Amino acid sequence: MGKCRIICLFAALGLLQVAAADSTWSGVVTVESDFTVPAGETLIIEPGTVVQVDPGVTIEIRGRILAQGTAQERIQFRLTPGESGDWVGIRLEGTVEENILSYVDISGAESMGGTVGLNDSRLLIEHSTLSGGRRRLIYTVDSSLHVRHCFFPDRFGEGEFPGSGDDNVVENIKGSGILPGGKMIIENNTFGKNLGHNDVIDFSGPTAPGPILRVLNNVFLGAGDECLDLGGDAHIEGNVFMHIGKDAWNKSSGQANVISTGDDNVEGVITCVRNIFYDIDYVIDLKNDTFLNFYNNVVAKISPDSTNPTREYSAINFAIPSRADPGKGAYLRNNIFWDIPERIFGHVDEDRDGDPYETYLDMHYCLVPAERIADTVASRPGTIMDLGRGSIAGDPLFADPNNGDFHLMSQADRWHPDSQTWVIDPVTSIAINTGHPGTPLGDESDDAANVRINLGAYGGAAEASKSPPAWGVLADINNDGIADGCDFAQMASDWLRSEMELSTDLNRDGHIGNRDLELLIVNWLQSAGWF
Repeated sequence: MGKCRIICLFAALGLLQVAAADSTWSGVVTVESDFTVPAGETLIIEPGTVVQVDPGVTIEIRGRILAQGTAQERIQFRLTPGESGDWVGIRLEGTVEENILSYVDISGAESMGGTVGLNDSRLLIEHSTLSGGRRRLIYTVDSSLHVRHCFFPDRFGEGEFPGSGDDNVVENIKGSGILPGGKMIIENNTFGKNLGHNDVIDFSGPTAPGPILRVLNNVFLGAGDECLDLGGDAHIEGNVFMHIGKDAWNKSSGQANVISTGDDNVEGVITCVRNIFYDIDYVIDLKNDTFLNFYNNVVAKISPDSTNPTREYSAINFAIPSRADPGKGAYLRNNIFWDIPERIFGHVDEDRDGDPYETYLDMHYCLVPAERIADTVASRPGTIMDLGRGSIAGDPLFADPNNGDFHLMSQADRWHPDSQTWVIDPVTSIAINTGHPGTPLGDESDDAANVRINLGAYGGAAEASKSPPAWGVLADINNDGIADGCDFAQMASDWLRSEMELSTDLNRDGHIGNRDLELLIVNWLQSAGWF
């Protein structure tokens, strides 16, 4: 057992191994029966260690585990060679120590309780790979969990497909609740493709002001059901979601969404910022009074209705008739919608029985396809362009959308992710410098021509495409290309209001007053050719 010191105790149910004191594993360690680290003790696993676990065996942590490998010397947990079946997994029970699994590869375990299971515990998993098995990889209950820089391979290999027992259980992360004072952060991971009626992440969490689920800067490569099946509040930022659609192995009566909400029947709030949604059925299904904040996202290539005649595909869906109470509403700002063959919003102003319902819906400074500008929204007057201020229509001129590059083309500078350099394009996207005038620029370039945030997933970020000289007019509040009396009328309607991120707050100080009027007059005179 390497340098591990253990005491073997014969319990009524068989042999149980218990760490006698702080233990260190190195080299090759074989765990032949259930092993427990008791409260107050620490199991240290050194870089390069191979932990071989016999079938049916559990490693339980009630004290602390520090399995910290390196990029060159990774730690492996695997089934003992020559054995058949699965070991159970690693269990953390009531341990609020800073448990760490770093540069660890875990394979060959299978359990409904997770390859790694947490209950009232705290764990950091980083730079690790979890694979194998046909059940949940991580299962967390009322715990604090941080998963970062990890890789979750495709859940089904080449030629493998879900069977009769693989319904709603082949999930990468499943859980509920957050430990008081803890966190639930999933960031900078890659999730391979999942198939059938199986979520990638299924989590029912609390609502603010306490800790909530945060899903940040991950890549999701495909799913036949939901990527995120949620209850409670969630903050979803900087992710790439692609190839999400109901597949032949998903036999459920529901639909496949990138995000499904409202599982806990609480009035949750989902905030989506700077995400890319590409080649999908739906971005989100809002249920049971869930509200959506949707800022600076890209939504591209929604399925057409011809994919399934029983569906009405849309980017944002507010109700599933006859299945659940509708979502409360949505506020949208600075988004790009592209290649939307049918509709952007689905089932607006409907309750679960199709009866009238008042959905809150505001959309400001978004770009929509030209073929969508005449769309009406339920029985509301006007079109989709009348849902708020400043929205425009046209081609966003993405750099290479078919290969996943949604940077905006620019004659000034565009970031090229492959070469990691700035390049020049022959044209400039209309989505540059046309965002909500009151939105802070964030990490965008401070070039003099950059007066407003870009639309889309890179608006407000360091990779935002740059503005050609004199491209943007700060006081062009209604996005018609000039500053004039129409923009003055909008400012007059907001005069002396104190509120963050108003479109007429040109100097972004949270107040509409003389300084904003001065900026508008200067732009107005410039537009009129006075100087």
